[in-house]
Amino acid sequence: MGPWHALTQESLYAILHDKYGLSLRHADTTIRARLAGVQERECLEPADPDAVVTVDQLAYAQDGRPVELSLMVIHPRR
Repeated sequence: MGPWHALTQESLYAILHDKYGLSLRHADTTIRARLAGVQERECLEPADPDAVVTVDQLAYAQDGRPVELSLMVIHPRR
């Protein structure tokens, strides 16, 4: 089994809590819309030109340490 197998069975936050004793305090999330870049158009195949939605999130443990950074680009029509 690969290193990602656990994420198919339970959430990342459950793993952080159960295996490493990390409980999350909060997350800062920013949502934006912008035109798709070249690589994003190749991967997501939106109409040209088309916008994508970006979601950036940084989650913090109870002691204030950052523990998870997510940078997502989402096709808005899927």
